[in-house]
Amino acid sequence: MRIIGAILCLAIVSFSSQDNRGLKGILPLHSTRADVERVLGPPTEPCSDGCMYDTKNEGVFVRYSVARCPEGDATGWNVPPNTVTSLSVNLAERPKLTALGLNLKRFKKTRDPELNGYSTYENEDKGVSYAVSADGRVYRIHWYANAKDDKVLRCRSVASAPLVGNVPEPIFDPHTSVGLTFNEDKPRLDQFAANLKKVPEAKGYIIAYGGDLGVVGEARTRLNCVRNYLQARHHIKPSRLVMMDGGYASRMNVELLLIRPSDPKPKPAPTRNLTAVLNIKPRADPCK
Repeated sequence: MRIIGAILCLAIVSFSSQDNRGLKGILPLHSTRADVERVLGPPTEPCSDGCMYDTKNEGVFVRYSVARCPEGDATGWNVPPNTVTSLSVNLAERPKLTALGLNLKRFKKTRDPELNGYSTYENEDKGVSYAVSADGRVYRIHWYANAKDDKVLRCRSVASAPLVGNVPEPIFDPHTSVGLTFNEDKPRLDQFAANLKKVPEAKGYIIAYGGDLGVVGEARTRLNCVRNYLQARHHIKPSRLVMMDGGYASRMNVELLLIRPSDPKPKPAPTRNLTAVLNIKPRADPCK
């Protein structure tokens, strides 16, 4: 399996230097589940529209379509079921961004407001973004629909939907609506993504708090799960998300805030300190 990981790493460097799209020929909206599994083998566990492939050296997450233009799905694509819609690679061996031969003038750089020195480089025309650590190394690559495919293959009912300029974010009671696990929070994230798309001038502020009985660093871990889900599932651009580690509260809590340019910027309000946290064993997969 380490051989497969090395092949993937070489493929990433090859992709970058040639300015092509995809991973080992896997292209969003053009490749199928069968194409993916010919390259990566079977997924790590049974899955439907979102699958993880573990090469021991990289983690590859692939999102698939479930139907042509599924009704009520704001992420709809006019492609057959089991077509790749996006894929992300989390790299263990992290190359320097400068070693990939990219023309960075074609990329928009967005600084991570939560992680000092971390940035995302995104090229919407090509449909790719690079997550880069403070030391200039690429730790994740995300491929999605390029501008041309988005225009041609996006479902008409979604592409032509009117944008509503004054849609308040629903108020959720954090004591009853925030899921203790990431999976329990997905319906809330789906609604949040839909509201973000209706208010294009707004940004999504996500503030996560770890619980006083939980894992040290729980908030930052949940933020990574939320960010990856909103980008892979709902195609929310990194530049529209502000991720904030709020520290600790009495229980796990994630605040989802729709903030327009004229709105005051929210600030975290922790109610516990690290010395009051009882550390427990982390979940095997915190994004479930």
